[in-house]
Amino acid sequence: MDNCLPIDTPAIKVLIDQINWELFWKKVDLADDIFDCQAWTGSKDSSGYGTFWVSGRTLSSHRIGFLDIHKTLPIKGYELHHECLNRACVNGRHHSVVTHEENMNLSRTTLDRLPSSLTRFKEKCKNGHLMIEDNTYVDRRGWSECRSCRQENVRRWRQKREGVMP
Repeated sequence: MDNCLPIDTPAIKVLIDQINWELFWKKVDLADDIFDCQAWTGSKDSSGYGTFWVSGRTLSSHRIGFLDIHKTLPIKGYELHHECLNRACVNGRHHSVVTHEENMNLSRTTLDRLPSSLTRFKEKCKNGHLMIEDNTYVDRRGWSECRSCRQENVRRWRQKREGVMP
């Protein structure tokens, strides 16, 4: 597999041996069909990606699922793209190896084809403000937020901090 460590890499062999595979798969909601999403039911990070403890460190569960199917992991500079757009999915068949830039472009392109109610790219925020470029704030993780609502939330937070309640 291109852009992945060779299968016989010592680090891959050691990692495969260190993973408690029985415990890992107990934390997965296995689908009836091997081509469906296999949802991680264990702990997740703040972005919704599954996490699994292996030999004193936390690993992403989708990477472990990919490792189980393909017996390899992406080399430095590459990452896994969730073709299904389900961050909790650990089905190694649902991931492709891409650069970070490709991953962001693929995610946005795919999300743009979905109904806006299923994505973070909405036409309006929950308060009815238009989510146009001038009124949209995008944080360092790529999450978008209504600029008008953000400014109002910051204003209220500052008032609360200073002890001035509206």
